[in-house]
Amino acid sequence: MPTGARGEAILTVDGQRYEVLFTNRALAEAEALTGKTVTQLLDRAAIGMTDLANLTLVGMEAARRDTDPRRARYTIADAWDLIDKVGFMPVLRAVTESLVAVMTYSGEEQEPADPPA
Repeated sequence: MPTGARGEAILTVDGQRYEVLFTNRALAEAEALTGKTVTQLLDRAAIGMTDLANLTLVGMEAARRDTDPRRARYTIADAWDLIDKVGFMPVLRAVTESLVAVMTYSGEEQEPADPPA
């Protein structure tokens, strides 16, 4: 399983899995596409529909490149279809949690919550 600064989420609709993945590269792509910094994009109160669609597209594309780079590229229409099927808030939650995972990655091993006795 890949490790590092990664934030991943899976959204399931009618048995179909849609993966979004964010890495530092994907965050840079999102900034370039939206014209906003990552910290601006994490402001859930200020994120609009177009921002969410663009973030969703970036995340879907990063997941595609990571798992099956020969597969056809996703388009903005695919991102809109996912948002329409799942809903704004569930997609927003999945995307922002994935962004936070990348932004808070420190490179240190995580200690188990309850170490063995």
